[in-house]
Amino acid sequence: MKIASKFEKLGVLVACALCFASSQSAAQTWPAKEITLLVPGAPGGSSDLPARLMAERMSKDLGQPIIIKNRPSASSIVAMGALKEAKADGYTLGFMPGSAFIVAPWTSSVTLPYDVIRDFTPIGMAVYTPLAIAVSAASPYKTMRDLLDAAKAKPDTLVVANPGANTLADLGTRLISSNAKAPLRSIAFSGFPQSYPAVVRGDAAAVIDGVSPMLPHVEAGTLRILSVGSQTKLPGLESFALLNDAVAGVAIEGWFGVFAPAGLPDDMSKKISESVQRAMRDDTLVARLKGWGMYPRQDSPESFKQYVKQEHDKWGKIVRASNVGAPSK
Repeated sequence: MKIASKFEKLGVLVACALCFASSQSAAQTWPAKEITLLVPGAPGGSSDLPARLMAERMSKDLGQPIIIKNRPSASSIVAMGALKEAKADGYTLGFMPGSAFIVAPWTSSVTLPYDVIRDFTPIGMAVYTPLAIAVSAASPYKTMRDLLDAAKAKPDTLVVANPGANTLADLGTRLISSNAKAPLRSIAFSGFPQSYPAVVRGDAAAVIDGVSPMLPHVEAGTLRILSVGSQTKLPGLESFALLNDAVAGVAIEGWFGVFAPAGLPDDMSKKISESVQRAMRDDTLVARLKGWGMYPRQDSPESFKQYVKQEHDKWGKIVRASNVGAPSK
């Protein structure tokens, strides 16, 4: 019995060694064929354009084609589901929006067929775009603190327009209200084209949305940006105050990241991440992204994994505290 037990243990050790060697070999030879990149938006959309720029440069870097497969759907469910079911071999990746990981799990009206933390391997952030808070150029509020002081003086009376219920902009307003202890009313309009006129007419005190669509109105003299929700000052936005100057520790950013199915070996994850980072450092790509209000961010798979988990938990607390949405778990 003891001899049999020893042979069983030896067999387990050999099997583990073979698996480890196979994993190393796969990472060393990757990529040996074309790679599929799942994109949850339609061709030409906000997720598709940066994904194609990145894929083009990664393809040159890796020496293999990267094929974009668009799988548009609400909350990115179709693309996320397809990525979950793919083999964790580095040949199927996803260019996914942060909202699919940090908002949809808490607000989706349907049960998601995956767990956003357990069923995916975070590779790295590709691009992010900060949200901003703006008021009419004729508004008496000159700074973010002015707006928050007014909200404290008259709780739940100042309307902040957002492009849709349960969007990052909507939840961002709730986060600001909670952390600043300044109750603002978050009201959904039909996108920025409707929320912007509401501010100009005086139907809303402020608007929160991506900074990019606001800039033409700032330049035209009809909007004034009070603060930008990025973690640090960004090129081209240096003249605007940061949100965390008025509300300590608060940043509100939309983003897209690269993910793989759960179970991707660490060495392969690192290799893919390094290619993503090289692609996102391309000067032409950076300039194109800036024109769309997007900025690349460099991070490791481990730091990105921590960031996704932190953001997932942070926005979950806001949803639960606000009693909004239809949690799917």
